[in-house]
Amino acid sequence: ELFGGPSMPACGFGMGDVVLSLVLQDHGLITPDTLMPQPDVFVVCADDGAADQLIPICTRLRAAGLHARRSYKSTRNVGKLLKEAGQHRARAAVILGGELQEGIVAVKDLAAGTQHDVSLADLETTILDMLASP
Repeated sequence: ELFGGPSMPACGFGMGDVVLSLVLQDHGLITPDTLMPQPDVFVVCADDGAADQLIPICTRLRAAGLHARRSYKSTRNVGKLLKEAGQHRARAAVILGGELQEGIVAVKDLAAGTQHDVSLADLETTILDMLASP
């Protein structure tokens, strides 16, 4: 009727996704991990020259069955990017840098704080092995 049509009685209902998730959590039907599962690996780019490989490497990791995420920030500050990985509770981080042209990436175990260089050919296997160990 407001837009020139005939008068028509009606009723409606709307609920946002945030409200729905809070109701489900209050009733113990879902956990926060259900809404935002913990990623296995977080891929960060520390070098502009490696930026074009960010998405293909994430795709490779996902094809291997890993839950991989990446940062959408434009910064190349590795400290800030690793902090973001920690906020997402990722278990490992893959750091793409200048060594990528040689087929090498850095893999950091975020729980243990250790980091080592890995060949791109061995990336998926290395991360799967890291995640399998306690």
